Amino acid sequence: MEKIGILGGTFDPFHLGHLSVLEAAVEEAECDRIMLLPAKMSPFKLEQKIADEKHRIAMVSCVATEYENVEVSTLEIDGPKVSYTYETMKKIQEKRPEDELYFIMGSDSLLTLESWYMGEELLRDFSFILAPRPGYDSTKMKEKKKPSLVLGILSIVLGLLSPIVGLVLGIIGLVLANVYQRESGLDYKTERILNIVGIVVSVLNWIVAIALIFR
Repeated sequence: MEKIGILGGTFDPFHLGHLSVLEAAVEEAECDRIMLLPAKMSPFKLEQKIADEKHRIAMVSCVATEYENVEVSTLEIDGPKVSYTYETMKKIQEKRPEDELYFIMGSDSLLTLESWYMGEELLRDFSFILAPRPGYDSTKMKEKKKPSLVLGILSIVLGLLSPIVGLVLGIIGLVLANVYQRESGLDYKTERILNIVGIVVSVLNWIVAIALIFR
């Protein structure tokens, strides 16, 4: 079993921001292998003209040669017109079911993850390696405490009224709290406890409801 980090992007060009994230992953994440994954077309850049695929592959290939455990994958280049990270990670998971997969991203990108295609599922189903970027403002992460706090409260309330909804909200809130805590170093103890309580309340209420139905 290998620990594999996946760093994706349009890489048009492969700039210093990409390089800082890659170097942080190489030096700190202890991956057996890191895959650079050029996108065929980012869903956020559909209206932009980007460099030819072979030129972008050549750029990242030059970067990969500087590291022993870094390689280039053309999985997205060879795939559909638009590249979605969740779908790509699922494909890699199917090909490497025994390996541990980690999606590598800059800490600033985490703030926009909720706008990604199936961003919540990406958080739920995969692990992340978050690399700091120069100029990253950690105060923005403090603002991210609010969603997990609100989700925890809603999970408890809705756990009593609609267990399934309460359970889903609790799980999402707990995942967000864990991810943001690892990234920011802030204390998310309250947010985590609230979401755990919401999950427990939802499950217990669900069990009670089922028991009453089949009594």
